[in-house]
Amino acid sequence: MKKIVVLIVVLSALILSVSVFAQDEAPTTNFGTYNLSAGFLPDPFIISTDLTISGESVDAALLDIGQRCVGFITEIPDVIFNWSGDSQGIRIFFVGDADATLIV
Repeated sequence: MKKIVVLIVVLSALILSVSVFAQDEAPTTNFGTYNLSAGFLPDPFIISTDLTISGESVDAALLDIGQRCVGFITEIPDVIFNWSGDSQGIRIFFVGDADATLIV
């Protein structure tokens, strides 16, 4: 079973610029909703997911969110993060053994 790990790290040297893209307004996700606030612990916050569920039939290139946004995603978000508090930066990335598409 292939797995992907999503890591979130707060960085003090970056300025947070928020831009939101919602894949679907549905209240469900493939891997849960997480509430994080400035100064969260543990840092990094790690989520393990199953790639056999992620990345399905929606072509991100057709969503009008940027020419370089390519790959396939699910109709509902894999994960929803609710953020509160003030921070100078946040970094979201993945580590995996297969291709992945990350849309924030």
